[in-house]
Amino acid sequence: MSSTDYYEQARKRVKKRREFYGNSIAWVLTCSFLLFINLNTSPWHLWVIYPFLGWGISVAVQAYEVYGPTNDDWEDREIEREMDRIDAQRQRHSYDRSERSRFPEDSLELREIEKNWDDRDLV
Repeated sequence: MSSTDYYEQARKRVKKRREFYGNSIAWVLTCSFLLFINLNTSPWHLWVIYPFLGWGISVAVQAYEVYGPTNDDWEDREIEREMDRIDAQRQRHSYDRSERSRFPEDSLELREIEKNWDDRDLV
């Protein structure tokens, strides 16, 4: 990745966080104001719970997208882990080939054994 790619990725993450903070502050202020209105006009019916929960679910989903385990850092770490596993398998495989090529007589013998095995040999 080039430095411009890293910059764009960082810029997108910061923008998501800024939007989350703005949405959270607006949610708290608006719900507080609605609660004040609700308690002063009709305290026997708490209708403020509906906008509070509706908007709250949206804020919770946004928080999960910004800070949850499925963010880009997690994906990058998983990709690196998988690449390391593939690289280790390749190295083991190339090591096995180099060991066989150093001892051609053993290699020929191993090939013959590998060709002529039967399921009954495994019991």
